[in-house]
Amino acid sequence: RRRCNLLESHIGARDEEIQSLRLSLRKSEQRLADAEEKKLKSTSHSQADACKVEVPVGEGSASEITKIRIKLAETERANRQLTRKVAESEKKVREVVQHREVAKAAKSKAERLEEEMKALRREREEGRVLETQWAEFRFEIEKSFGKEKTGEE
Repeated sequence: RRRCNLLESHIGARDEEIQSLRLSLRKSEQRLADAEEKKLKSTSHSQADACKVEVPVGEGSASEITKIRIKLAETERANRQLTRKVAESEKKVREVVQHREVAKAAKSKAERLEEEMKALRREREEGRVLETQWAEFRFEIEKSFGKEKTGEE
């Protein structure tokens, strides 16, 4: 259960990281769009301005966007892995709970059967005692009646 909570906290952290990366990506894309728009406006100026050497504004932003996209993809992959681990952990927790319930039911049944066995043993012992008493009683009767028969003859 602890591991499941830990994995869920990792997923939460990854989600926050993904959101911040997406925000950063949007900002970078906006800066790139602004730079490209500015570049287009600057190229539409007079022929004198066209003679100037222009530094490509979008290259730095493009590499930054690429890095952010890579980082976002890695984070999403890690997030998917953590989600799978959480699902596996939850499945294991369900299995453990099910095993505990089965074990608890088996223990209860074993205790009930032990009580039944004790009761049956007591009954058997009582039956043996009673059988022994009847055997002694029979022996006494045979002994008494057997002596009378031998004495009469």
